[in-house]
Amino acid sequence: GMLGILKAGGAYLPLDPGLPKARIEAMLSLSRCSTIVGHERWGEDFGVHRYITLEHLDVVSLEPYPAVALSASSCAYVIFTSGSTGAPKGVEISHAALGNFLAGVGPAIGFTAGANLLAITTLSFDISLLEIFLPLCCGACVYIADEALVLDGFGLKNYLEQQPITHLQATPTTWKMLLAAGWSRAQDFTALCGGESLPTDLAAAIVKTGSKLWNLYGPTEATVWTSAYLVNTGLAQLLEDKQLSVYLGQPLANTELMVLDDRLEPLPIGAFGDLWIAGEGLALGYIGAPELTSGRFLTDASGKRIYKTGDVARWTHSGQLEYQGRSDLQIKLRGFRIEPGEIEMHLRLHPAIDDAAVVVREYGNDQRLIACVIYRENEEPTASELRSHLREVLPDYMLPQHFIAMHQFPVTASGKLDRKKLSASEEQTLASTQQSIDRQTHL
Repeated sequence: GMLGILKAGGAYLPLDPGLPKARIEAMLSLSRCSTIVGHERWGEDFGVHRYITLEHLDVVSLEPYPAVALSASSCAYVIFTSGSTGAPKGVEISHAALGNFLAGVGPAIGFTAGANLLAITTLSFDISLLEIFLPLCCGACVYIADEALVLDGFGLKNYLEQQPITHLQATPTTWKMLLAAGWSRAQDFTALCGGESLPTDLAAAIVKTGSKLWNLYGPTEATVWTSAYLVNTGLAQLLEDKQLSVYLGQPLANTELMVLDDRLEPLPIGAFGDLWIAGEGLALGYIGAPELTSGRFLTDASGKRIYKTGDVARWTHSGQLEYQGRSDLQIKLRGFRIEPGEIEMHLRLHPAIDDAAVVVREYGNDQRLIACVIYRENEEPTASELRSHLREVLPDYMLPQHFIAMHQFPVTASGKLDRKKLSASEEQTLASTQQSIDRQTHL
């Protein structure tokens, strides 16, 4: 389906059937989608021009498309991510950007013909593009895992041991799951890790299996990955420097990474600043959102188009790019980008909620999404009620694991929400008991 759409000169938008119907309808509306290609069992009417079922392609009569005026700048696909204003935002990627990525990432990580890559990523997550298209471009083979296998650490471990898989791309969360299941592939195996910060101790555990390990970095707005770091050759330095997370690595082909100050001037080595990206991989922008596009995609003094990632980083004296965290409120959880504002907005729409604030905290070896809420007088909704309310419009990965009831939120001297104090207060609440937060706060 993806290849056919691109061949026909169209742009594709991946839709996960597991998403709430309201979210799918919002994505279809923003993207002005005219046709859905999918399985017959998912043939609901979303108001599009037509629905083509994969099962009946052999009997469906499709009119030949006229010649399409396609250029390198034409849109190839749209990927939706969480939006801070309450609605998902669609990132438009051109054929040129996609082609640049596929041409550059293969040589960078040594991916060649004869490789066997196991694809485990949902198509609605843009790192699936590497899994599906890169093997086809290199003369390699792609094995496509089903959803049940992806969620089963022991099943995934057994599959890797039984099949001639040479490459696997996954988030740190999935690599932890595999190691916990006892996976220990010893040789001729390449592990690709991305989607969230890679802890050094996890990287060391993967390298210990004998695998070649690449740490990959990049936002959706810069076409999947923009840099790569070979951990095996740098692990000793990471441990010596007592780095908590792995370096971001060097830019891929036709890509530039810059650490700039508020005036868009380069910062000296060792100084933390905003991480910006320039190059052939930049997105066309956000579909149907020109103001949002102009706020994140700028033109510098030299006329070069640049994108503000929202990440904070610095160059080390050894020439490596060190990641510190986010400069905005965006959360990276299990590889997914989450804007707290989107969850907060939908919580405030609940009739019992007066205000809401969402944060992420470390709890043991896990990260959890926490929703702090202030409810209206004489109202006391349960956690299950709030989750059911959110589940109507948000995907599962954006549902808070815990809800904390508060009488008021901490504020700064200027009267703004103090998220640092909020995080500290809810961390103390989490640490104070081993019981369910739902029970503790009557939510």
